[in-house]
Parts: sequence; C-alpha cells; structure tokens
Amino acid sequence: MFPIKSTLRRCLAAVSLMTCATLAQAEYPSKPVTLISPYGPGGAADLAARNLAAVVPDYLGADVIVTNRTGAAGVTGSAYVSKSRPDGHTLLLARVGSQAAVPAINRRIPYKWDDFTFLGLLERIPLRWW
Repeated sequence: MFPIKSTLRRCLAAVSLMTCATLAQAEYPSKPVTLISPYGPGGAADLAARNLAAVVPDYLGADVIVTNRTGAAGVTGSAYVSKSRPDGHTLLLARVGSQAAVPAINRRIPYKWDDFTFLGLLERIPLRWW
C-alpha cells in the first residue's frame, strides 16, 4: 500500500520551503521555474516532478515547467543544473542514483555532491526485496 498521506506531507513540506524562500526574496520567482527531471518520461522521477509542479504554482505564484534531461544514469540532467545560474529558477529533482551512486562509482562526472543546495525530501519509495 502506498503511503499517500506521508507523501502529501512531504510535498507540502517542500512547498513550504519554497514559500519561505519566496518570502525571503520578494522578487523570486521573476520567471517560470524549470524543474529538471534527470530520467525519462513516465518513470518515478518524472511522475514526482509533475505532481510537484501541479501544486507548487498555488504557493509560489509562478509556473513550474518540468523538463526531462535524460542520459548517463541521471548525470546529464544533474550536470545541466550544476552549471545553471544559482538563482533558484532551475531546480533538480535529484535521485539517489544521480546524486549518490554515480558519484561514488565514477569520480570523473562533472559535478560533486556539494555543488547543489538541497531543499528537502519530496518522497520515500519503499522497496520490498523479498
């Protein structure tokens, strides 16, 4: 059974963090926010990004555009965000693979763990291995 209440609480917490950022800087966002999903359309990352993008405009006052930048196990999208302006208009829906597993395996990727500012946890996906 999927914990819907728990997921909704996490989504609202993420939105609250974004709202706090809005209050701290009144001009933000000055344009639509781009949310990069580093994996393919229709997968878990894409669905999480689109669900978040559906509720954030009510709190943020600006549109959130989900863009899939796929390739290299999430490295392509993550590298794109790490090189973008740090103005909060380009966000990454980070996953364990692109942010922890790949950097641990391949030290030559074009970003490091601390190149990103983490806003919060959006979801937990329970796995059953047996």
